[in-house]
Order: sequence, then structure tokens, then C-alpha cells
Amino acid sequence: MKKLFVGFLVLITAVTLSGCKEEEERIKCKDTEELVGEVCVLIVPDIEVIDFDSMYPELGAYYQMFVRSFSDSDGDGVGDFNGITAKLDYLEELGIEGIWLMPIHPSPTYHGYDVLDYYDVNPEYGTMEDFENLLLEAEERGIKIIIDLLVNHTSSQHPWFDAWRNDDPEYEDYYRKITSNDDRFTINRGLWHMLGGGDYYAGSFGGGMPDLNWGNPLVRQEMVDIALFWMDKGVDGFRLDAAIHLEDYGEAEAPTIPIESTINKLAFFEFNIEQSYPDVYIVGEIWSGFNVFSKFVQSMDSALNFDTSADILYTINRGGNGDYVEDMLDMLEALEVYDFEAIDAPFLFNHDQDRFASIQDGNIEEMKLAAEMLITKQGNPFIYYGEELGMFGIKTNGPNIWDETRRQPYLFNDSFKTSWMVDPYNDETENVDEQLADPNSLLNTYIDILNVRKDSLALKFGDTEAWEISSNVLLGYYRNFFYDTDHNQKVLVLHNVGDTGFAYGDVEGEILYYSNDIESYNGIIDGQSTLIIEVPYEE
Repeated sequence: MKKLFVGFLVLITAVTLSGCKEEEERIKCKDTEELVGEVCVLIVPDIEVIDFDSMYPELGAYYQMFVRSFSDSDGDGVGDFNGITAKLDYLEELGIEGIWLMPIHPSPTYHGYDVLDYYDVNPEYGTMEDFENLLLEAEERGIKIIIDLLVNHTSSQHPWFDAWRNDDPEYEDYYRKITSNDDRFTINRGLWHMLGGGDYYAGSFGGGMPDLNWGNPLVRQEMVDIALFWMDKGVDGFRLDAAIHLEDYGEAEAPTIPIESTINKLAFFEFNIEQSYPDVYIVGEIWSGFNVFSKFVQSMDSALNFDTSADILYTINRGGNGDYVEDMLDMLEALEVYDFEAIDAPFLFNHDQDRFASIQDGNIEEMKLAAEMLITKQGNPFIYYGEELGMFGIKTNGPNIWDETRRQPYLFNDSFKTSWMVDPYNDETENVDEQLADPNSLLNTYIDILNVRKDSLALKFGDTEAWEISSNVLLGYYRNFFYDTDHNQKVLVLHNVGDTGFAYGDVEGEILYYSNDIESYNGIIDGQSTLIIEVPYEE
């Protein structure tokens, strides 16, 4: 009986082992799979997470902000630092990655472009502590802040100018002084302003804004020290105001060549800041054509691209431009000739120009298309505050470049709206809350395209390549980014700038953006619309 029982156990064990062996033979996984229970599961290798924002800290979409007009936290009618801090979540939702603050220093004028003290903030905007808190809160949201730096001139009420005109030896040669017998006086008569005693001083923007003498090494070092002071506070960089005028025509002594001399002096400025802050972002106002402003990327990261708006407006207003993509690529290639790391800085309009909505007679569809064309460009797009709302504004009074009716209160619909001036142009323009509630608003178009750009490696970090069949009406180009086989992306950007639909057909890839909602795409790209498609990456 005992032998029989043992034999039975051996039989069961043998059968069980045989069944397991058959099961193992039946479930055989590939080399790229592993057996989980009775199922083969694909082995997914760990993909390294790379922080490209830290790798490319100078790249992002920027928002140009006039502090006085943006957001008022204390009810005095004037925008302030705490008001901006309170609206950072809104700016983050908008998709903004950087803010350019127009002048924040003490000044005798509303606009602030005639500085009284480079080492302090305008008390109307708050305290230095308020400003430092703004920097910290912005950093927590991944928003960089650059400030306007008035490198060309000061106020005539600045202590430096007062000391210089009274022959204080410490400030000797801080500004330029000549007599009417100097050849420079006749070369550029409008540059020189009467000082007294037969002497004249240089002021490219009038007698109230005397030009600093960048030929003086003490002035150059002073400007470096000022920049380092603000970098120590936590700013991320600077927009250099009127940078092309440092050695204006007829200002420096012969045989100075103004452009070359200015570039060399700005290179000194950039080099000395980068020694302490290699990731500083410096963008300059070089108000001129591309052939001139492109040269300045030798001495700064970006030169604001004053040709962008003309290219985009010409294309939209004509309903076509067969040269648009080629011209864009030619510009990018030319910038790389001067510096292969140059960053283009396209924008539509700024504080010295009539607002875009006024120029286009309030045509929302054209403003949407212009936004899409701007924000899909390579580089750092700059958006003038209120442009995303379609705010109107034109010159009405005051000198052309200092007109407050182009810099009106932002259209918040709450207690933060500023009231320092009466805006005659935007009574009927929809405010922020109204546009947020309307999925078809201009504001929501900006939110959508900015956030698509923000989340796209190709649109944010990539270069640009021509699309093979770009036409006069359907403008197309690729944006490419490649880091390694795990981190790459290629997107095709298509702008239909005509008034009628364009039969593009089925999409091979994933639609990332369509002007009239992704779900509505039916093979036709509607007139004045943009389609963005992620396509397979090919080196």
C-alpha cells in the first residue's frame, strides 16, 4: 500500500513538471519583451528626462510690459510691481515665458526713458523689496524677467550730468561737449544742445536726455557695474534701449566709424557681464533695417527684428507672398554668419508705434493670423502688452516716440485695472474676462498658439527648414529639433494667408494646432488659418 502511494505521488509530480515545461515552451517572448504572468510585455527602456529650458535658458516667448499701465495693486491708478505679481498666474496661463519690463528706474517723466538713478526703482511702482518679490514669484513659475537698461542717455536732471556740467573732475568726460567750431557741430547739427559759454552737449533724443560718452572707459565700466547690480538682484537680462546711438553719426571724433565702434563697445559690455552670468539674455533696440541690426548680434544675443511686422503685414494684406519663407530663411542664415548662436527677436509692434489693431482696422482674423505667423517663427517672439487683446492705440499728442496713447491701461476687468490716463480708443474692446469666456477670441488664439509653442521642442528650440512645396498663398516650413534619438521633433507649419480654403488633404502625422479647432479639420485649411502638424523626424 505504501509503495502504491509513493508511486502515485511520483506520477502527479511528473505530470505537473511536464505541464510547466509545456507552458514555458508555449509562452516564448521576444528579446524586446518580458513574461509577466502569462503575458509578454514590451520592455520600455528608461528615457532620460532632460530639462531643455535649463539647457537653453535664453529662449522663450517674451511679453513687453509698461509697468505703469499693466496692473495696479494699491488703487492709486498707477501700475506697480505687486500688481504684476498678482497677475503672474494669468501670464503663465497665457503661455508667456519671459517679461520685458519697460523702464523701472526713478524718472521725471511718465515713460521713464530719462533715468535719474540706475540703482533704484521708481517709487510709483513700489519698493525694491516689492521688485525682488516679483522676481522670486516669476522664477517659481518659470517666467524670466529682463529690464529696460538706458545705456545711451540719462535725464538732464541726473546727478552725473549736474556734476559734469559743473566740472566735477570725478565725472569728467561722462558726457560729450564741443564748441560750434568743431566739425561735428555741422555734421549733425540736431544732435547738439546749448550748454552755455559757447559749449554744446550731445543728445540724440533731445536736450532733456544727454548722451553718455561711451568713449570714456569709466562710463563703460559704470554701465557694466549697473548691469551686475541688477543681475545680483535676480533679473535674467536686459533690453538695451537706443543701443545703436552710443556712437551716433557726428558724435564721436573722426575717424570713428559709428556702427563698428558701437558694436565693439557693446561687446565689452556683454563680455564683462557674461563672466559672472553666462546665461544672461541681452537684446538690443537697433531701430534700422536688417542689414544694420543683424550686425549687432556680434555683441548681444538678439537684436529686435524691426523687419518682422513689415513682412507679416505685407503678406497678410496682399493675401500672398511667395518670398515669405525664403526671406525668413535668408535672415536666419545671415544672423548665423555674424554669430552661429544668434537668437532672432521678431515682434509685430512696440510702444513707439501705433498699435496693430489700429493699423488693421480691428480685423480680428488678420490679427489672429499675424499672431500665428509671429509665434511660430524661430527665436524669441516679443508681444507688446494688449496686442493679444486687440487693443487700439495711435499717436495723438506729445513727441512721436513718447506717446502715452500707445501705452494705455491694460484691459483687466477688476480692481487691478490702472487709471493713470483716460484711454480714448478701447471703450468697445473686449476685456480679459470677456475674451477668456469666448473660445473664438483673439486672446484665446494667443493662449492656444503660445502654449503649443511652449510644449513643442521644435517650435521652441528648433531651427527652420523650407517646405518643398510652399507657395504664394500656402506658406510652409519645417521646424526641427534634434538632441538624440529619444529627444527630437519635426513639425510642419502651414499658413494659408489667402481668403479662401486650401485643399491640403489628409494629414500624415499628428495635428498639434489648427486655427479653427483641431477637431474641425476636414482636409481644407480655411482662409487666414494655420495648421501645425508633427511629422516623422528625418535627419
